[in-house]
Amino acid sequence: MTEWQIDDATLIEHCEAMLATWYDDGGQLAFQYRGKPPREGKMLTVFGLAAHAHYVGRAALGLLSDPKTTLAAVPLVRLAYEDAITAQWVAQSDDGAEAFYNEEARSREAAAKDLSATSHVILASVGAEILAKERTRLGTSSDAQARHFKQRCADLTPGGPELYAYYRILCMASHATPHTVERFIVPNEDRSAIAKLSKGAVPEPDEGSWLLYFLALSLVLAGRAVDYQDATKSRRSQLRDIASTIGATSELHLTPLAQKRIADEARIRRRAERKPRRRKR
Repeated sequence: MTEWQIDDATLIEHCEAMLATWYDDGGQLAFQYRGKPPREGKMLTVFGLAAHAHYVGRAALGLLSDPKTTLAAVPLVRLAYEDAITAQWVAQSDDGAEAFYNEEARSREAAAKDLSATSHVILASVGAEILAKERTRLGTSSDAQARHFKQRCADLTPGGPELYAYYRILCMASHATPHTVERFIVPNEDRSAIAKLSKGAVPEPDEGSWLLYFLALSLVLAGRAVDYQDATKSRRSQLRDIASTIGATSELHLTPLAQKRIADEARIRRRAERKPRRRKR
């Protein structure tokens, strides 16, 4: 799906261009999906995820301009990438938005249970208050995909497992891992011993290049997810051209298996809704 054999200057230029068109349109979008007004939940979810991808992407681009701060950009690039993949998934899925909010409710409830178990009076009361609220589950076949990013990626093509593998690479450098620790240790010339410790991250060759590539890819996919629902398609040509230049796809689709799962669940719900309820005697 991806090759990042392209110079840093060009990648920076592409990222700047995409950020410029995203922020310079005045926020005016004519939302429409396949000739009809989009479902509000889907539209708001896709737009919010894409907006967040551009928001953190702009901050990441500033850090990637200096080899000394590229490591600090990794969590932001990972966020932009996760936003972009999720936005594509929600945009292409008929029940993705519902699953997305089911997962938010499940996660909030789990956090509330942890808060309730603490000895901190205020935190415990907040947790109890959240748990007291009734949670309504929305009908969807995609709860597992909303909960697990790996399964979300598996729903999409082209890419699938490859999409998740890239995410894992980004996670390695944006969590508390031995890889992160090693970035503050300077080895001697033959790398047989420690020369010194560093309070600043030790630059890695080509780190900025592959991060710029994933940032550009994320901005393309996030932008295209919104573009699907924008009647004007004002950014489509730009995003497609940049994707072609960097050797990436500009859009993802559901796999046949994912389409079948969603269609089967929708069919079951329709039948349940049509089924007459028996009167109590």
